[in-house]
Parts: sequence; structure tokens; C-alpha cells
Amino acid sequence: MGSLEIGKRADMILLDNRSPSLVPMVDGYGVLVHSASGHDVDTVVIDGRVVLANGRPTLADGHAIVARAQAVASSLWQRAGRSTVQ
Repeated sequence: MGSLEIGKRADMILLDNRSPSLVPMVDGYGVLVHSASGHDVDTVVIDGRVVLANGRPTLADGHAIVARAQAVASSLWQRAGRSTVQ
């Protein structure tokens, strides 16, 4: 706990320092507190395992999840007697 070393498990995020919301990077803590958002996250490591790389999930197909969510939402909308999303 408390250090990044070979053989230790880690939880961490890496931000894209080229993201417009993080520029100019003159006060790192200030930018993180006041400007950074989830859109700036490039990589996420949980328990030593990369779960997001280059802004894309590594353990699931993000496009398939979004397509399935849209299909379920459309089905529920139709069951409610609505033909289109408003």
C-alpha cells in the first residue's frame, strides 16, 4: 500500500495531458481539482489490471453495451405505448 513498485497491485488513473480542459498545466493540483473531468481519463488500472486503455474499455465491448442499452430502452418505450423517443 502507498507505493508503486514492481509486483504490487495498483489502482490508478492516467489523464490525457493534451486534453483542452487540462491546458495550461501550470498548477497540477489546481487543474485536477477545478478543470479535470472523466473525459480526460485515458487509462484506468484496477488491482493491477488495465480496464480502460486509450479511453476504451478493455474488458467489455463498449459499442455493444451502448447498442444493447438502446435496444432495451426502445423496447421499454414501446411497451409504454410510445412509438418514438421524445
